[in-house]
Amino acid sequence: MALAGYSPKVAPSSVEKSKALRDMIEHALARYHLTPDRICRKLSEKLDCVNPTTGLPDNGAQLRAVELTCKLGDYFPSQKIDISKRDEAIMVDIQTVRLAEQISGEKIIDAEIVGKEKDETTSARSADPL
Repeated sequence: MALAGYSPKVAPSSVEKSKALRDMIEHALARYHLTPDRICRKLSEKLDCVNPTTGLPDNGAQLRAVELTCKLGDYFPSQKIDISKRDEAIMVDIQTVRLAEQISGEKIIDAEIVGKEKDETTSARSADPL
């Protein structure tokens, strides 16, 4: 931060804190020999593990190994948000509404005049869900 012209008294930024934490974690992983290769090898072993009591596949442990593998590999899709159930109000001027209708060739926005004059501000709700 000093290179950027900040006083040394300024608290470290979140980026520096994040890097410091990452460095500490990497050091701890190396100290306990938790390399990516070793972690993957252990996960691979868990995918085929057997319950020592029954001698049958340990489905719970295998499922946890699959889930952890998917998390580490970022295989899960991002969280989806259903926007069809949202009802949002937006503020636009009437010229924007008219331009959108002119471009589309149809009335796409139901507009309700809020301001005193027609060309001030319009509160609109989209006729089609986003």
